[in-house]
Amino acid sequence: MKKLGLLIGALALICIMLVSCGESSDVPDGMMQASCSDFYTLYVPDSWQINQSTEAVVSAQPHESERTNVSVMYWSTSQGYSTHADFIKEYKAQLDLAFTGVTFIEEGTKSELGLRYPNKDTNGNDISPYDAKDYVYVAKLGKLWYKYHVTVAIDRGIFYVVTYTFLQDNPQTEYEKIDDVKFSSYDSYRSTIKDISSAFKIK
Repeated sequence: MKKLGLLIGALALICIMLVSCGESSDVPDGMMQASCSDFYTLYVPDSWQINQSTEAVVSAQPHESERTNVSVMYWSTSQGYSTHADFIKEYKAQLDLAFTGVTFIEEGTKSELGLRYPNKDTNGNDISPYDAKDYVYVAKLGKLWYKYHVTVAIDRGIFYVVTYTFLQDNPQTEYEKIDDVKFSSYDSYRSTIKDISSAFKIK
């Protein structure tokens, strides 16, 4: 479970490592490619700053002084869990160790992530290319409350975890569906959770 522990650590610390990536030819309008992975592509608003971009980890934020950020990590299902339930059980255990005041919505809702790039089934119908669910939790880091929206996708034996982090003014507030929630009050960045979710593509 070491890789999951690293993921939790990544939520608390952003490494400033600016890396240029080869641009894909299908970048959504108003976005830029943030990832350098052969396994997935993440696009973020073109005004954002890319903090870290490696094969397995990418993170970006609106600007250097902004605490809002998005990150992606991936690893094999052979790490000891292979289903959403397995993953979330361990994920919650790691949260309880890393943060205080954790409130976690455990029942994942079906995610719309990936609908931008649908596959076709044998009858020619559009299908989501992978199994993905959305989860939400709030937690206290130091003196500040944060809200985390986590999309967990499973595709061909690989877990992909997309995490959206922003300051949470009211730690009691919970959301049943994250697609209706914007990055706190940062509307000027043209970056709703749904926008970035739909701009995440597993290759």
